Amino acid sequence: MTINSENQATNKDTWKITIGNINSFTHDGDGTNRYKLEKFKQITLGRGTDIILMSEHYKDIEKLPYWTRPTTLVRRWWSNTVCRFSYLVSGNEARFEPGGTMIITHSRSSAHTCHAEEDRQYLGRWNYITLRGKHDTFTTIISIYRPNKNQETYARQTAYTAKRRKVLGDEQSPGSLWYNDLRALIVEKREQGDFNDDLNDIDIV
Repeated sequence: MTINSENQATNKDTWKITIGNINSFTHDGDGTNRYKLEKFKQITLGRGTDIILMSEHYKDIEKLPYWTRPTTLVRRWWSNTVCRFSYLVSGNEARFEPGGTMIITHSRSSAHTCHAEEDRQYLGRWNYITLRGKHDTFTTIISIYRPNKNQETYARQTAYTAKRRKVLGDEQSPGSLWYNDLRALIVEKREQGDFNDDLNDIDIV
């Protein structure tokens, strides 16, 4: 990859992905919030990023005022910007929801996105986009957040999977269910021709 003086990728065939844990996406308020958002802007814009994968946005997006939503904020920076999310869907009335994943595309990455989906169990564990490339080549990119057992996100996900585990059997622990659902998604996309490599055969339950 070639980088110019402004740290932008100059090779048009190079796509740059930035991955990180934002630990709560913030609006452009005062003090720490303003600094955090400005730092995020510098990291993404200054590095010529095409696609951003973020975990722990900590928001129930539908309950946020329009002007504080990530989509509204990042559209000030790029043209043709699309934000896609996954978060635990609950009866909670608060705007705060632990965990969650987010994918931001803009310009050419938005134009090449042909499919997008979130965690089908609505637990906020992951979301993904599929990009159409040359010669009808498709690439799927998944943004994943895996909390540990001591985190509130894990406890909430476990509570919402309790009913499902009763149907599937007690041998399905919350951990095994998490990995098995992700494995099923990867197998599905691989059968559609998205992946070149075999899945890891190590037992990860």
